Amino acid sequence: MIMPLPAGEGAGRTRRPTALSYIPFIGIVAVIYLIVGIISPGAMLGGLFTVTLFSGAEWTLRTAELFMILGLLALLFELLKALRVSGHSAIDHMLSMIVFVGCLLCFLLWDVAATTGFLLLTIMSLVDVMAGFAVSLATARRDITIEG
Repeated sequence: MIMPLPAGEGAGRTRRPTALSYIPFIGIVAVIYLIVGIISPGAMLGGLFTVTLFSGAEWTLRTAELFMILGLLALLFELLKALRVSGHSAIDHMLSMIVFVGCLLCFLLWDVAATTGFLLLTIMSLVDVMAGFAVSLATARRDITIEG
C-alpha cells in the first residue's frame, strides 16, 4: 500500500540529484558495447533468438540490433533528463559532451568500435548533446524579458 506524504512534508524542497542521475545512459550502452566487442568480436553478428512471425517469416534479433534498441531507450531517458531545468544541467551537458567525444574517438581510432552499430550510438550521443543545448537555449530565451 502506498502511503501519501503528510501535508507539509517535503513542501518547498527539491530533490537533490544523486550521482546516478548524472551518468549518461548512452555512455553506459557504449561501454557495454565495447566490452562485448573486446570479449567476443564476432558476437555482434550472432543472433540472440529467432521468432517466427504470423506471416511465416523468421525474424532474428542480433546482438548489434539489441544495442541499437538499448541506445534508443537510453536516448529517450537522456532527452527526458535534458528537460529537467536545474542548476545541475551544466554537469549533464558536460558529461554528455564527454560521452560524445569519447564515442567519436573510439569510432575513429579503435577497430572494435569501427562498426555501423557503434556509429549509430555515437550519433545518438550527438543528438543527446544537441537536444540538451537546445532545451537550455529555449529555457534561457524564455527567461529573458526584452523591454521595448
